Amino acid sequence: MEKILTVAVPSYNAAEYLKKNIPALASLDDAKALDVILVDDGSTDDTGAVADAFARRYPETVRVIHKENGGHGSGVNAGLDAALGEYYCVLDADDSIRPEGFTELLYALSSVSGRGKGAPDLVLCDFDFTDEEGNAFRHVSLEGLPKGKVFSFEEMAGQIHSGPDRWVWIHNAFYRTEVLRGMGFRCHEHHYYVDMEYILYPLRKVRLAAYFPLTARNYLVGRQGQSVSVESRVRHFDQYLDVVRFLTEEYREKWSGEPEQIRAYYCRRTAEYITGVYSTLFAFPDRKKARAQALAFDRELKKESPEIYRANENAAVRLLRLSHFAIFGMGAWVYGRYGGRH
Repeated sequence: MEKILTVAVPSYNAAEYLKKNIPALASLDDAKALDVILVDDGSTDDTGAVADAFARRYPETVRVIHKENGGHGSGVNAGLDAALGEYYCVLDADDSIRPEGFTELLYALSSVSGRGKGAPDLVLCDFDFTDEEGNAFRHVSLEGLPKGKVFSFEEMAGQIHSGPDRWVWIHNAFYRTEVLRGMGFRCHEHHYYVDMEYILYPLRKVRLAAYFPLTARNYLVGRQGQSVSVESRVRHFDQYLDVVRFLTEEYREKWSGEPEQIRAYYCRRTAEYITGVYSTLFAFPDRKKARAQALAFDRELKKESPEIYRANENAAVRLLRLSHFAIFGMGAWVYGRYGGRH
């Protein structure tokens, strides 16, 4: 049976989450249309053994890649190299699917697949933010896009970035595998935060897209040690800064000839990630040093990537710039008191 979708699951010391989340995916009624790749990224717990057990239990659906530790991006890359599905997505080991919604998604993908040049390069859906108990507390929807139809991504890019939740995320993006391979897509390895690359780099090659208003996935937020927490961003700040610079370099080097609406989307999304640079620096204990670093970064960004610099619509960032970062200490105090909780 031809595989409609490859689901790559980068996994590092994630045995318990695999046990919890993979059965729902591998036992779907249409699971034979799935190509589930569990990527054991050099785990030191029994992740590899758990993954192998799933491969034996679901041999028509689940495969395993064992590799040396290379970080989340290396798991994304390894999954893409081995993918058999017409479409490709990444499911973090601690995230889960909504069985009914995911079944509907597979049907939706099959309805638009196999069309050659008329097939969408990107398929989008909805998803929920959930806590450790599985309770949904935030819903991401792209209402306003054409539903269940293939449309020009260029024409609708403005709609996709018209609100705080209205973005392409790793949790709602299903790229056509040949689009990723054709552009030679790779995430940087041995880095946190490369989801940002996966979300943005391929958009340069997306011409057609489709949106299905169904909730297929859950994004777990609030897990201790999660990379998106403020504490983790402080600990891995150099890597966060690296990835932001990768994004701005990518834009300068490769995006000049792309359609205006798609460039604008890339700039606004990158600017949102850059806001995380300033908020992370707010959390540093040495505020004088952090202010100097924030100011230096901001000047570098304005000089090297003026379009991305101007695309930042965050009110706090604009106030910082208007004050020439004189209010940085006040901003750090406010953020620590009211905004620094994950």
